[in-house]
Amino acid sequence: MISVRNLVKEYSTRAGTLRILDGVSLDVNLGHAAVVMGPSGSGKSTLLHILGTLDEPTSGEVVLGDANPFRLGAVDRANFRNQQIGFVFQDHQLMPQCSVLENVLVPLLARSRSTQENAHYTDRARMLLDTVGLSLRLQHRPAELSGGEKQRAAIARALLLEPTILLCDEPTGNLDQASGNAVGDCLTEILGDNGPAMVLVTHNSAFANRFEQIFTVQNGILIQ
Repeated sequence: MISVRNLVKEYSTRAGTLRILDGVSLDVNLGHAAVVMGPSGSGKSTLLHILGTLDEPTSGEVVLGDANPFRLGAVDRANFRNQQIGFVFQDHQLMPQCSVLENVLVPLLARSRSTQENAHYTDRARMLLDTVGLSLRLQHRPAELSGGEKQRAAIARALLLEPTILLCDEPTGNLDQASGNAVGDCLTEILGDNGPAMVLVTHNSAFANRFEQIFTVQNGILIQ
C-alpha cells in the first residue's frame, strides 16, 4: 500500500524557497488506484517522482508497503525501487534494438538471478504480454508496433517483477483515443485482489474517470 502524510517538497531558487507540494496526504491500498490531475507545473509529477523514490521529500512521511524508503541508504533504496515499484511513462522507453519479449525482461538486468528464476520470469513475461494482447508480437521490434501496443508492452514490463506499487505518468498522453482506451483497459484489468497499489498522473478526464479516486493538485495541495 501507499501511505503519505503531510508531504512537503521545496526547492531553493534565487528568488527564495519554492514550495511545490504543501502538506499532501494520500492512501492507496493494494488493488486500488488513485488518479492525480492538475495543470502543468502543479506538482503532480513531483509527487509521482517522490512516490517512485526518484526524488526526496523535504519533510513528511512516505510509507510504501511496510517501509519508508527514504530511511534506506542509496543502494538499498535502489534495490527497493527495482523490487517493489513499477513505472509506466508517457514515452514507452522501449529499447529499439530488442524484441518485445526482451524489452519486458529488461528489469531482470538490475538483479542477479538463477537459471530457474530466468525461466520463471520468461514465462511470466509471456503471460503478461498475452494479458495485454501482445501474444503475437513477442519477437517484433518496437518500430513494428503501434503507439498503443508500445505502451501496453511498457505496462507488461512494469509488472514483470510483481511490484506492489505501479506509478503511471501520463500513460495515454501520446496516444489517440482508441489506443488510449486499450491502455486504460489494461490498467483497470490489473486492479483487484492481486493487483498493485496504483497512482496515475493524467490530464485526460475521460481516462481518469475509469478509476475510483480522483485528486487534483492546486497550489501544491491535493484535493479530492
